[in-house]
Amino acid sequence: IVMFTENLSQVLFPALVLLQGDAVRQRDAFVRASRLLAAVAIPACLGLAIVSDPLIHIVFGSKWLPAIPLVQILCLGMAMRTVSWPCTSLLQAQGRFRTQSILAAVSACVFVPVAAAGTLLGSVRGLAIAVAAFYTAVALMNLSVSLAPQGRAWGAIRSICVLPVVSSLLAMGLGHLASEAAGAMLADGGARDWIRIAAALGIGIPLYVFLIRSFDAELAYRKAIRKPIESYTKTTPPHVKAARS
Repeated sequence: IVMFTENLSQVLFPALVLLQGDAVRQRDAFVRASRLLAAVAIPACLGLAIVSDPLIHIVFGSKWLPAIPLVQILCLGMAMRTVSWPCTSLLQAQGRFRTQSILAAVSACVFVPVAAAGTLLGSVRGLAIAVAAFYTAVALMNLSVSLAPQGRAWGAIRSICVLPVVSSLLAMGLGHLASEAAGAMLADGGARDWIRIAAALGIGIPLYVFLIRSFDAELAYRKAIRKPIESYTKTTPPHVKAARS
């Protein structure tokens, strides 16, 4: 997920720079890129949450079982956190470096007391819940501030997050139920954990893809080659030219 986000940011920043003179198109480009990122990152994080139990059994063994709920909680927080990472590209493309610094300073100042409060109230699990809540709040803050100059920031945030969140919860929730059912029917050991992972992802991923394609046609891209391949010439995309210059 981090690699995908970093690569998206490298492509997004020069593209947004080219659109500096057209604030509306720049905002639309950012929203479309964020929607694509949300459509990938949110189900990936929730999918990791539902398979973390059998996966930790396989990779680390029984001594790491207490870490399972912590990983699940943090995955829920990261689902929203990853969606806000392209905000840096938008702020830098708009020359809003002071705003970017203020957001970073606020996040750093708030994180420590939030983490301390979570630890005092609930030990390690409380810390995980506090960090997940912090990630979600910071993501919403970054998105709202980044989109504020053109107005209707919360409408754009809803278009970015609501459908991937709802579709992921439904699809991965059913995948989790399938995983638990498979685990209940099988004895411990052997291929039980692998079957649980296969059941969770085998149900969750296809159902999510079906939901996201059914309700968001803009994420389903279809391209057709209408000419012989030999007739196409090699070109350098504008964002690559901007990055190299």
